[in-house]
Amino acid sequence: MKHLLALIASFASLSVAFAQDSGAGGEKPTPEKAAEQPKPEEKPALGFPAGRASFGDPLTMTLPESVKTAMRDQGNAITRLGLLFDERGSKDGISLEFDGMRTEIPVVFAAFMGEQCDQELSYKDWLARTGRSVDLTFMVKTMPAKLDNLEVSVEHLHLRGEAEVLQSTYKATDAEVAKAYSVRLRGSKPGINRYRLLVTYKNAKGEITSQQGFSHWLIVQAPPMFEFVTEPTCVATRKQLGKVTALAADATLTSIFLLHGGLSVKDCELRIVRRGSREVNLGGLSPDVRRVVGAELPAAGWEEVGRVKVGAPSPAWLKLVQDEAGFMRLSYTHSLSITSDVLPLKEAWEYHFELRHSSSREPLATWNMNVGLDIAKEADIAGAKLMLTATGLEKALEVPFQRK
Repeated sequence: MKHLLALIASFASLSVAFAQDSGAGGEKPTPEKAAEQPKPEEKPALGFPAGRASFGDPLTMTLPESVKTAMRDQGNAITRLGLLFDERGSKDGISLEFDGMRTEIPVVFAAFMGEQCDQELSYKDWLARTGRSVDLTFMVKTMPAKLDNLEVSVEHLHLRGEAEVLQSTYKATDAEVAKAYSVRLRGSKPGINRYRLLVTYKNAKGEITSQQGFSHWLIVQAPPMFEFVTEPTCVATRKQLGKVTALAADATLTSIFLLHGGLSVKDCELRIVRRGSREVNLGGLSPDVRRVVGAELPAAGWEEVGRVKVGAPSPAWLKLVQDEAGFMRLSYTHSLSITSDVLPLKEAWEYHFELRHSSSREPLATWNMNVGLDIAKEADIAGAKLMLTATGLEKALEVPFQRK
């Protein structure tokens, strides 16, 4: 008996919800609505056009081990409790007798009918769902068969990493005991959604009692980044220093985005790699200067120039901040400082920015920046332009060297 009571008390053993937003919208799907193909709403395009959009290939979140364990334990509990109802029926509760006294403990079985619930939604289907809705079906059984003031609610929780946040609660006011109940709930989010049943009733003392039922997990595919946009800025100057001209330039790319709601910030990092060359004429320099400049030449192929954990302090040359609205802003600057006595000069650089996650060997998303400059001789400096291209830009940003 102790084991049975412990089982009843542990229907939902996952994390406690931390916050609650506005109530959920729900509707009973009629056969016509169930068969209806919803019309697509506005779609953030994949592959990234100009302007704000989703970015990266849709990914399917991996269930945390804690969730996998809870699902296995729940499956065993559903089987045991289901057998109990089949054996005893639902006319009476669980009776206990001691020293001539008798008490009855109500038992509640509240579970989703998995084969009649959405299991996983592709990004395309999720975008097409009105209100980002999902279809769920559940059944409630009780011992005894009738409990006073019985109410059934569906709680919607969303996982970020292994932490859960309560999104909304839908009250199924017309749910009936031992009858399948179908509902279409709005508000599913990218990543892992959990729907949990809650049953309340009045006990023999007239007190309102609540028991949590079993849960259903739904995975929504989505790109790793939303509202993605890149903003380039370039500053290029020239200054006469006697017989030579000093050139200085900074080409900065700022990437702005919202992180996929199911990705835990602490598990993400941004990495920058580059390849390219800076070709200059070192023939007119002294041997000592040539050795110094030669030692600073980049290695062939891709090289890592920086990485930073999302949410951790970032170095000054690689700025990553999160604003109050949740937008991430990553800024990286390519710099040039050189004099005209090493002309001709040719710059050709390719940068890759990677969003990485601890659970994946491959980047979740990658975008690019290219920086180029070609000056043959000092007379060409006045008309020379530093050129920057990047993912999401319709045309290159070309900046002349302004006299300083």
